[in-house]
Amino acid sequence: MKHFFIIISIVLISSFNSCKKDNNLSTEQNKSEISLKKFSAPEETTINQQTANSYVKTSTALHLLAKDWVTQLESTQNAEERVLILGGFEKARDQLIRKIGLEGIEHFNWISTVAIKDQKNKDVFEKAGLHIASE
Repeated sequence: MKHFFIIISIVLISSFNSCKKDNNLSTEQNKSEISLKKFSAPEETTINQQTANSYVKTSTALHLLAKDWVTQLESTQNAEERVLILGGFEKARDQLIRKIGLEGIEHFNWISTVAIKDQKNKDVFEKAGLHIASE
């Protein structure tokens, strides 16, 4: 787990620095981002162990990412800089989610709102380290 936090920290720092240094993406970079697979909700709400593991890791990573971005937002009062910081956050958030193994924020949100409610997923979430309280 310690290695996971070190890797996440490196990704967060490099993502923030690259967004801060260059807010204009080249045409080639734009094309590669457009070709990313878009998440579409499956008919079944059950997930496998790998997806549950990725979800738990993503939750932790997003918390760390948001904490870093809040610090950056608090460091400036300039509205234009805040817009750039927020735009960088959205890009870094999606890259981070995809690097961990989910298909973007839509996939993460689907798990958070749909799959997590399916009692059939309780065991895979618990094995991934997430305890789900019974209603």
